[in-house]
Amino acid sequence: MAINFPTSPSVDATYTYLDQTWICTSADPVIWEKSAATETGNTEGNTFEVAYYDTKGSVIKGATAFYYDSTNLKVGIGTSGPDQTLGVSGDFYVSGGATLAGAMVIQGNNVTGFTSSGGATFYAGIGLPQNQFIYDSASSPILQVGANRTVHIGDVDSQGNDTKFSVTDSKSEIQMSADTVSISKYLTHIADINTKLVFHPEDTLALHCGGVTFAQGVYDTIYTKLGAPQGITASSRSEFDGITADQFAVRGGGISCDAGATFGGDVIVDANFLYINGALAHNGDSNTKLVFATDNIKLQSGGNEFLEGTSTQVIFPLGISADAGATFAGDVIFHSGVSADVGATFGGNVKIKGTSNFLEFPDGTTMGSTQLETIGISVSNGSQVLTTGTKGHRTIPYDCTIVDWRVTSRDSGAIEWGLSYATYANFPTMTDFIIHTSEAPGIAASGSKDESGGAISARWEPYQLSAGTIIQFDIDSVSSLTNCILELTIRRTS
Repeated sequence: MAINFPTSPSVDATYTYLDQTWICTSADPVIWEKSAATETGNTEGNTFEVAYYDTKGSVIKGATAFYYDSTNLKVGIGTSGPDQTLGVSGDFYVSGGATLAGAMVIQGNNVTGFTSSGGATFYAGIGLPQNQFIYDSASSPILQVGANRTVHIGDVDSQGNDTKFSVTDSKSEIQMSADTVSISKYLTHIADINTKLVFHPEDTLALHCGGVTFAQGVYDTIYTKLGAPQGITASSRSEFDGITADQFAVRGGGISCDAGATFGGDVIVDANFLYINGALAHNGDSNTKLVFATDNIKLQSGGNEFLEGTSTQVIFPLGISADAGATFAGDVIFHSGVSADVGATFGGNVKIKGTSNFLEFPDGTTMGSTQLETIGISVSNGSQVLTTGTKGHRTIPYDCTIVDWRVTSRDSGAIEWGLSYATYANFPTMTDFIIHTSEAPGIAASGSKDESGGAISARWEPYQLSAGTIIQFDIDSVSSLTNCILELTIRRTS
């Protein structure tokens, strides 16, 4: 039930309610407090004991284990005569962390129960006398200050033997400001003693996983002991020499990477091989890479192949653009065209694949992958039947191959053509083509057209002509035809 205190009281005014006296300690704001001096039966408490209420509405009592020295401004817990600002006699427990701005000095006996669930921070250190221990809750020694300013951590005896050090918090860090940390044998994972860094005498350091050594360093050489499918694979022995912060050098048996390797600096392979089963990719872009296969290597950018090399040729799937010119000593195959603003020089053949692809010249002239042209002669004798004999000549403009012939007429009849050839130097002395009768150009009796059976290369000698060769066209026999056209289909070869 609420107490209706007087309104607008003055300081030190009192008010009694249900046999309990209250005193006004502040007029603005109004504050009422129980008055110990006027409380009936208040005989509890001793000098320096901190006053408290045992139950609601009870008399004030003195805390027998909690003292306040108002003269020296000191607080004691478990002691009535604290010699420090806060004196504690007995164990204490900190669940939310503790921060000590000064030094923590442990005097006399060993520490047998220091527990801090939330952590403890010591800004000025912990003082522990020589050869004294700190024990865990099971009374097992966990820290000893030894002779010669040494500290033993772990399961230790009086000589500091079998020393161990462990950090169980996964977020914990160990920071050491000394230039050198000495480890006599192992640096081991806390949950797996077979995963460790092993220190041997005579300049040897080994890495173990599952109890097996997979890498070992001896003086100036690193050995890989096992194959590592997700990193470095060594079929016999790999030695790595000259490792610095930004350089990785390889010598000895080479390096093989089945699943890839990432190097932050230069990779130097000295007189041996860097074996790659798949691709050598950019660290930040897996679509920009060098792809390896048997007798084949490809360059990709953005997932597109722009250069491919085989044992016999170089292929440019996206074409090539050379503003300053390009020179090729061997065969070059372009699948998507070539652009060279300052010209291109080819020391070998230039091949164009696909019937719809071609070379285009500045005047609009094009040359396709199968550049064919028709040459020949057309003769007419008005209403009179054609006569036999020489009817004309044609100079071959480039190296070519005869691939087909066709003879047509507006009349019906028969005709047989004869062909001969000569160089410019030998003209007019001509040499007849040797042509099998089944491939001699002409029209059979009562016909108006005929064409090659497609066996020119096997039945004509020669069928390949050089630029500048002069061809002569002769009618060897004819009947009933007043006009005729002979066409030779040639394929350019240069």
